[in-house]
Parts: sequence; structure tokens; C-alpha cells
Amino acid sequence: MDPTAVLSSSNAMLDALPPSPADGADDDEVQGRTKKEIQEILYEMDIDDIKCGVGPCKPNFLQKLAKKEIYLVLYSFVGVFMGMFFTYTVSIISTLEKRFDMSSKTTGFILAGNDVSQVLLSVVITYYGNYGNRPQWMGLGVISSAVSCFIAASPHLIYGSGSEAASTTFATSANNTVPDGTYLCPYTGEEVCDVNDEGNRQTYMGPAIILFLSQFFLGITVSSYYSIGLIYLDDNVKKTETSLYYGISLVVRVLGPVMGFFLGSQCLSYWIDPSQSPDISQRDPRWMGAWWLGFLILGILLAISGFFLMFFPKQLSSSLAAQIQRLETAEIKKNPQKNENLPLEYYLTLTKQKKKHTKPSLKKLPAAIKRLFTNKVYMGNCFDTVCAILALSGYWSFKPKYLETQFHRSASEANFYTGVASLIASMLGIILGGLVMKWKQPKARYVAAYSIFICLVSASIMFSLAFVKCPTVEILGIDAECSADCDCNNKFQPVCSAEKENYYSACLAGCVGSTKNGTDVVYQNCKCLVQDQVTLQTFDPSVPPSSLVYNNAGVAASASEAWATDGYCASECSSLFTYIGLTIISKLIGASGRVGGTLVFLRSLNEEDRALALGIMTVFFSMFAFIPGPIIMGAIVDSACLVWDTKCGEQGNCWLYDADKFRLLMHLVTGSLMLLSIVGDIVVFIYSKDLELYKDPEEIVEMNATKEKANQNLVIHNNDKPK
Repeated sequence: MDPTAVLSSSNAMLDALPPSPADGADDDEVQGRTKKEIQEILYEMDIDDIKCGVGPCKPNFLQKLAKKEIYLVLYSFVGVFMGMFFTYTVSIISTLEKRFDMSSKTTGFILAGNDVSQVLLSVVITYYGNYGNRPQWMGLGVISSAVSCFIAASPHLIYGSGSEAASTTFATSANNTVPDGTYLCPYTGEEVCDVNDEGNRQTYMGPAIILFLSQFFLGITVSSYYSIGLIYLDDNVKKTETSLYYGISLVVRVLGPVMGFFLGSQCLSYWIDPSQSPDISQRDPRWMGAWWLGFLILGILLAISGFFLMFFPKQLSSSLAAQIQRLETAEIKKNPQKNENLPLEYYLTLTKQKKKHTKPSLKKLPAAIKRLFTNKVYMGNCFDTVCAILALSGYWSFKPKYLETQFHRSASEANFYTGVASLIASMLGIILGGLVMKWKQPKARYVAAYSIFICLVSASIMFSLAFVKCPTVEILGIDAECSADCDCNNKFQPVCSAEKENYYSACLAGCVGSTKNGTDVVYQNCKCLVQDQVTLQTFDPSVPPSSLVYNNAGVAASASEAWATDGYCASECSSLFTYIGLTIISKLIGASGRVGGTLVFLRSLNEEDRALALGIMTVFFSMFAFIPGPIIMGAIVDSACLVWDTKCGEQGNCWLYDADKFRLLMHLVTGSLMLLSIVGDIVVFIYSKDLELYKDPEEIVEMNATKEKANQNLVIHNNDKPK
């Protein structure tokens, strides 16, 4: 049989029956060979594209694993590890700032690194990678993320724990019965400003660049995994089952961000140098956890999972068999007089020709981009998601830092609470949303209307969070009459007096001696605690007097009776649980719309445009949301700083924030951007009326053909009426 003739005679059938991920027609409609019979013949034909393995290594025992369920499990677990990487990085931000004297704007720049690579590479990777061996593209991307983990941990190996950690360890060591007098009055510490000093700005730019490169490599993984991986899943399950499979993957993957916060909580509970054990509380601002440890763990997990992901075939045999079965059924219906089935080579030739017809090229790229940019549902989705990500990327990046500042929790505690809230709400929301999409199958317009509802509720809750706070913690300092001769530096080391008043540091409290009571450091003879008037001393002349706290503190009868202990004074505040409760409600409602929103997005696109659409959307997300989001929020956080650390004349990290300004700016800006995203939701609602979410492409073609035929008959009937 001449292949050219075969292809020419079947072009119409190819156009009407594009390749689809359905598992096949129902049993009572099937004619010819069953899907199982077709699969057995395909295995006997030894087709390379449907065999598990890498290169020549494709043993028979691996072929039993080439199933959509196995891919779903591995795809989901890779998503868990990827999500852990993102949130683990967020959870250690405050520790990185203290260790390398970074501002929040600098850490925001570091977090934007992965989005830079997405802007540069995502369109190329998704447009061309979708038509290559997709599992191998994904596997290489995941291995690239493992490399980025090891790069992220390297600053600790290069720069060590730092002089601050060493001095803190020495001053509070369990073997030290009397703490180092560096933190007392008079201040005895010396600042060395040698060119090689770790406090110099030139040295901390090295770790910042390394961490930025780590995020850059991570962006390669995001481009391949989240775009190509989703389409590979959609291409190998029935359209009516996509919501179920995608919902399952989301439920599993939501564990990633939560486990990332848990991992951060555990790693930060260890001292930055695990061989040392300083006797200070984790709530002490001097505490620096083992931020680098989690990156090593994640790097190993990602390397292993990426290796196994590469073994999946270019196309699952069940998907190819279902595709051939549909073509064969259509052929039998077209020519019912035939007594025997055509050989499978005939249908394989048709599928290959169809793939060659849809293969990407530079000539086709402008037309594909034009189709996307004139797709109103797609553009509405882009605008909506960009605004939401712009709002939330910065918010989630600095949320642990906010919990530390506003509610005076340690970094590990802040990560724990954030993780618990995300886990409970996201899993329940995704499960509920997925079940509704699977069993009720709401129309696209109802799904779009629900997205508008989610936007309004989420923005309202975010505005409400701006007014959830604890009572202002007054940080007290010493007036010139009492502390002028102490020559204190501006390092924030809060101490609690016997009268339950918080002081900026033991030095500014005028404490001239110290001892240990078990593991607690007790500062003694604090002469300034007996003064009548206590005020906050600021080291930043740009801070207006109205921002400072003045207060008459409780005093001791004499300096010998005045003492203080390390850390903040214990305070009663239940507002944290109110904050977490509102966050859970917001996450629950938002997560319930993820499955439906993704289905509307995918079904609004032509089959051949999906990969490019995801690539272009990734560029939009990166350029207009993920890159500016953390940087903008970092600048907002920095604007709320009252006292900066300085070394050798250079500004470092912030020691003390204006809690009210931090709280209001963070939530009002985020809520406003979330509310703006409703414009995109309204556009999707208007133009999603005719979207079919649960039918396979060939069913939609057949349905449209039936409608067109009915319309033609109606026209003929009307023309036949007597005039």
C-alpha cells in the first residue's frame, strides 16, 4: 500500500479526529480490536516511543511501570519536592539576612532569580520540548533543580558560620560560667574593618550572587516540570478524568509547601554550626539556625526523583492504543463493508503524520502567538493570575518574617504555624473542588463565576488581616544621662527586666555584670533601670520622633537590685490564632477553585497551542509578578525598619521594625492587588459561555458537525417554504 495515498485519503479523518488522551470509547460502541489487543500488538512491534528506559537500557521488567497511575505518583512527588524547595527558601530568609547582613530588598532580588531564567527559556523549552521526549526534558530539569540545591548550600561551605555566630557561641557557651562582657556596659567589642572582614558589603555580595544563581537554575525546572508535565498528564488520561487526576496531583503536591515550612522549622531549630550549642533561646534575635542543611536534603531527593522520571516513555502505550482504537472505529464506520481490520502500521502512519503536521517551527510561531493573544479567555486568565501572583508572591515570601516581628515568634515557630495553616486549608479545598468538578461537572461559566467569588472573599480577608495585631511591644532604651558612658553599639539584643519591661539591649539598660542561672543569662547591676524616665534611643537620624516609644518604666530601688534576662518578656496575645484562622479560611476557599480554574484554562486552548500558552503565561508570571513581587514587598518591609545594623559604615540587616507600619502596608498592598485581579475573572466569565470542559476533542468535533448539519437542514427547509 502506497503510504502517500493512504495519508492523502485520510486527511479529513485526521482533522476531525485529533490525537486525544481518552482511554477509548465505551465498550458498547467499540468495533474492531479492543484496546488491550492493540496494546499487545504494539508491544510485539517493539515501538521505541512507548518503552520505558533511557537510551539502549530498556529492560522488559520496566515496561510494566509505563502506566498513567505510576506517572501520576512520580509527577506528584516531584511536585512535593519542588514545593518544598520554594517554601524552604522563604522560611530561611530572616536567617540569611542576619548571617550575611542582607536587606529584605536584597533577599527579594535573590528570590527573583528563578523567574529570570523562566523569562529567558520558558517559551523555547515549552514550545519545542512538548514535541520531544517530554519525560526526559522533565527529568533533566528536576536534576537541574538538585544542582541548584547544592549551589544554595555552598555559601555555608565557603564562608562558614561567621564571626557573629562564633562570638555568640563563645559568650553563651555552657562551659562559660560567666558570659562574655561584650554585650555589657561599657561596650568592649571592637569593629574590625579590614578588606577581608565578613562584615564588609563586598563580602556578602558573594553569597547573594551564589544564591541568585541557585534560583536561576531552579527556573529551568519550573519551565519544564509545570508546563510539559501537566500536558503529558492531560494527554494520557480521558478528558472526563483530567479533573480527578489533576486534583489528586494537587492534593499530594500541596504537601510540598507545607513540608518545606516544616523542614525549615526543623533545620532552623539547630544552631548554624551543629557542632556548637549556644545557651540562648531560639526566640533570641541572635539565634541563627542551620539554614543550609535543608538544601542538602532536598538536593538528594530531587536528584533521585529526576533520575527515575527520565525513564518514562515518550508516549504511554495505553494512550497510543486508545488513539489507534478511535481511528480504527472511525474507519470501520466509514467502510462497514470491509471484513477485516487494516494493519496497525496503517494507523501508526496516520498518527505520525499528524504529529509531523503539528510539529513546531519558527514559521508557525507567529500564527500560534496571534491565536493566543486574540483568545479572550486566555488573556483574561493571564491578567487574573498575574495580579494574584504579584500580590501573593511577596506576601508569602515575607510572611514568616512578619510573624516573627508582629507576634514575636521564633523563625522555626513561624514556619510551623505557616505550614499547618497551608496544609489543612489547601488539602481540604482541593479535595472539595476536585469532587465537585468530577461528580457535578459544572459549566465553565459557573466555574468562572466562582472564581469571582473567591477573589472578593480572599481580598476581603486580606484587608481584615491588616487589623489583627497584638498589643504594641514597647522597646525601651536609655537616655543620655544614664548610658552616655556605655558607648553601646546598635545591635538588637532585647532583655526583659524584673518589672517585665523590654529593653533594647543589656548595654543600653546599663547592665555592668552578668551570670548564669542554669541555661539563662542574667544581667546584673543594671543602673539605668533605676532612672525615672526611660526612652527609646534610635541610631537612625531619619526616623521621626513620632515613630518612637516613650514610657515611664517600673524601676528598682537601686542599681544593685536591678537585673534583666535575655529575650522578650513573655506576653499574652491570642491574636496569632485569629490570624491563622482567617488565613485558613482564605486558603480553603482559594484552593477549592484551583482544579476548575485549570480546566477552564486548558479547554480554552487549541490542542497544539497548550504548551506554548503555558510557556508564554510563565513569562508573564515571571516578568510582571514573581520578579517584581518579592522585590516590591522587600522594599515595603525595609521601609518599616526603625533600626538598621551597620558595620564599617555599611548598612546591613534590620534589627527592629515599626510593627504597625509593617502590618498595614503588607496587607493593604496585597489586598488591593488581589482585588484588581477580578477584572480578569470578569473577562473569563463573559467569554467562557461555550467552553466544553468534559468532552474529548473528537466528541466536540462530532457535536459541532451535527449542529452545522442541523443548521444547514434548517436553511434548506426555510428556502423551501412558499413565498
